[in-house]
Amino acid sequence: EIVDRLDELGIDTVVSIGGDGSMRIAAQLGELGVKVVGVPKTIDNDL
Repeated sequence: EIVDRLDELGIDTVVSIGGDGSMRIAAQLGELGVKVVGVPKTIDNDL
């Protein structure tokens, strides 16, 4: 559903800024064929 909506909006790349939860979702989008750029940012300092 998310991939279909991104296609409808003409979005071909997602930039994910966040910690492990955000990166986990970004990885799932990548597995579905979405181009993803991950930028680590965390308040827990657990990079």
